[in-house]
Amino acid sequence: MKSLIRFDYLWLDGSETKEFRTKTRYTQIDVGENNQEPPKIEEILSQVQPWSFDGSSTNQADTESSDLMLQPVRLYPNPFVRQGQNSIPSFTVLCEVFDTDGNPHETNTRAKLRELLDSNKDESGLIMGIEQEYVFWDSNNDWPSGWKWDTENEEGIYPEEQGRYYCGVGPDVVLHRQLAETHAQVCLTGGLPFEGFNAEVMKSQWEYQLVPLSPMDAADSLWMSRYYLMRVAEQRGISVNFDPKPVEGDWNGSGAHINFSTNEMREGTMELLKEVCDNLEANHKETLLSYGKDNEKRLTGENETSSYDKFSSGELDRTASVRIPLITLKNEGSGYLEDRRPAANMDPYESFTSIITIMSSKKEEALV
Repeated sequence: MKSLIRFDYLWLDGSETKEFRTKTRYTQIDVGENNQEPPKIEEILSQVQPWSFDGSSTNQADTESSDLMLQPVRLYPNPFVRQGQNSIPSFTVLCEVFDTDGNPHETNTRAKLRELLDSNKDESGLIMGIEQEYVFWDSNNDWPSGWKWDTENEEGIYPEEQGRYYCGVGPDVVLHRQLAETHAQVCLTGGLPFEGFNAEVMKSQWEYQLVPLSPMDAADSLWMSRYYLMRVAEQRGISVNFDPKPVEGDWNGSGAHINFSTNEMREGTMELLKEVCDNLEANHKETLLSYGKDNEKRLTGENETSSYDKFSSGELDRTASVRIPLITLKNEGSGYLEDRRPAANMDPYESFTSIITIMSSKKEEALV
C-alpha cells in the first residue's frame, strides 16, 4: 500500500559558518498493508530517495557544474506540521552532501566524523552533552531582540548591566520566554533528547541542554535542535544569533560547552582527569580551529571565559578552558569534564572529530 508523505530535506551549506538549507518533496512510499502497524522510522528512511540541488547557490559548487546530491541519513517526525487523521504524514530528513560521483563533498563534515568512528570503533563509551547558548536577535537593527532602539539616532540602547538576567523571572529581566518554551516543546515533539533550558547572563540570551549521547547522535541532535530553534523564531519574525560575542563590551558571549566522559572517566580518579586535561592542553591551539569562527572575541579571560591563547583547567572554575564540575569533584574524579572553549557557532561534527582524535592519542603524540 502506497501513501503520500511530505519530506523536508535539510542539509548544511558551504558557508564558513555553516547555515541550514531545506526544500520540500511530496512522494509516495510503501507503508504496508491495511490494518497493519505503521512502518517504523528506519523503514521509511530506507525509501527516501536522494535528491539533487544547485550547489552553486549554497557555496558548494560552481555554476558550470552545480549539481550535488542530498543523501538521507536520518529521519525525524516534523513537529511543525500538524499530524491528524486527514493530514499528510510529514518528516524532516537530515542529509549529507555528496558529489555526482558518490563521494562526500568537501564541506560534508558529518562524513569525516562518520569515517573516523567507522575506522576506530569506539569501545570507550564516549558520550557528549551540549549546553547551547544563543541570543534572540533583531536582524533589522542588528541588535538583541527586545533591547531598546533609538530610532532618531539609529543606535541601540543598552539595558541594565548584567546580574539579574541569569535564570531570572519577570518582564524587566527576561525576554522571549515563550519562544524558549515553544522551542523545548518542538524539540521533544520532534524526537530530540532535550533536557532543559534557562535564561542566560545577558538579556535576551538563552541556553538549552541536550542529553549526553554517543558522538554522532549528539552532533545530529544539536544541528536539529538549532534548526528547530530557528524555525520557531522565524514564525515570530525574530532571528537567532549564534555569534561567540554578539555584543561588544562587558557582556557575556555565547558558547556551546561540551560535557564529555568515557567509561574510564565515569569510574575514574582525579589523576585520570588530570591526564585528560594534560592531553587537551597539548592540543589546545589546534583544537580551537574546530571550535567556531571568531571565538577569540569571546575567549578573553573575562565574562566567564578562559583565555584564547592559554589553556587552563580548574575545579568548579567557570573561567577555565576545561572545568571539573561539582558532581565529578564530589565523586573524587568519577564523572565528566566540561570543555567551555567551543563557541556557540561551532560545527559539532568538526569539534567532536577533534576531541575523539585527541582522546585516542597520547600526550607525546600531540597534534601540534
